[in-house]
Formats: sequence, structure tokens, C-alpha cells
Amino acid sequence: MQFTHSAGCGTLKQGSDSMKIDRARAQKAFADYAAHYNAADAKVKLKIDHTYRVAALCARIAQSLALPPEDVDLAWLSGILHDVGRFEQLRRYNTFIDAQSVSHAALSVAVLFDEGRIRDYLDDAGADALLRTAVEWHSAFRLPEALDDRTRLFCQTSHKCTLNGQEVAFTPLEFDIVWYLAKRQGNVVSSEELFEAVWKEKYLDNNNTVMAHIARIRDKMHEMPRKPKFIKTVWGVGYTIE
Repeated sequence: MQFTHSAGCGTLKQGSDSMKIDRARAQKAFADYAAHYNAADAKVKLKIDHTYRVAALCARIAQSLALPPEDVDLAWLSGILHDVGRFEQLRRYNTFIDAQSVSHAALSVAVLFDEGRIRDYLDDAGADALLRTAVEWHSAFRLPEALDDRTRLFCQTSHKCTLNGQEVAFTPLEFDIVWYLAKRQGNVVSSEELFEAVWKEKYLDNNNTVMAHIARIRDKMHEMPRKPKFIKTVWGVGYTIE
């Protein structure tokens, strides 16, 4: 498994420099680019809708980490940008499966940075290196060890869940569960900890909410209930992603 509107502006400071992230401009730039492709095609529409959902989720994750507003805007922008290459992937190869075509992340980097389309979204190049890395690695199984902490943080906010090259359509709540377990990969997380971290409520004994959601997540991942490969149950303790 991979981990993988209201308009406004935020100020991003890079050393002595600052820049404006204009959400309205960025959203229009994306919409104008996507308009070159056939929105009547269900696959194209799927990726347009998906992009807005991921951008909103990136902002939500950044907010949950108590990042400043300018970094929330930057996380949102990374979500807008992350799958730009999907449209060309579909046009050229008629598939979203990387194994049958090309890396959609690499194609996104090419469209945005090699072709210079990133300037349609913002003028200042101060965040280009961070955004390029976030786009390039958003669907990777593991992030490079050499990433600095700030870049790693933004790479993580734009990660999504894919299984065998196919995106898994988790709800925001299901994504939060998988995200929490993934951040603690190799450790066992109790139902109580998971519930209080995701639902932000006090856990009560005999609460089957976590169990029910884990079951739905496994079903979407086509897991065998008795022999799950990804999210494993440690009986009497909790859940873990190995």
C-alpha cells in the first residue's frame, strides 16, 4: 500500500523572501489546464473531482498539524498540483495504471516544471523545489531518507493511498485512520488511541466503531478478512501496519 472553495491568499516566507499563494488563481490555472481534455469522459471528470478532494484533504491535514495559515495554503496547492500528469497519461496511454504506461508523478513534474506550467499557478519560484519534490514523491511507497524535515512534512500531506497501482477510494475519515496507522508503522495502536486521535472524542468500552471502520477499509482494499496483508489485528491489543 502507498501513501499515496473559498478563495484566499497566504504569505509564504522563505528566508528573507515572501510570496503570495492565491488560491483563486491556482484553482483557475488548474481548471484552464483540465479544460484542454474531454470533461465528458468519466475518467477525466474523476481526476478533476479527485484533485479538488485531495487539495481539501491536504489543507485539512495541515490544519490538524497546527501549521500556520501560509503552510496550509502551500499544502492545499501541493494537492492541486499532485496529479496534473494524469490527464496526459490518460490521453497518451488510455489508462491510469503506471505499470502499463509511465509514472504519473514523473509526468506531473514534467508538465509543471519542465514545461514551466507551474508559473500559471504562482509567479514566485521560492517554493518550486519543495513543490516539485512533493509532486514527484506523492505516490512513492517510501520517501527518500535525505529529505529535510519541512520538505518531508509537505510530501506526507500530499501522499495518497494506492494499492497495486490503483487508488483506493477512502472517505476522509477512513483516510485519517490509515494515515494515523501509517505514521506509526511497525507499532501496535490500540482501538482507544485510534478512536480518540481520529474522532477526537473519549473512547468508551465496548465501542465497535473502530472495528467497523477497519472492516470497511479492508473491504475496499480487497483484503481477506481472516488473513489481511496490510492492516493487521493484534488480538487484545489493537491494529498495526507492518
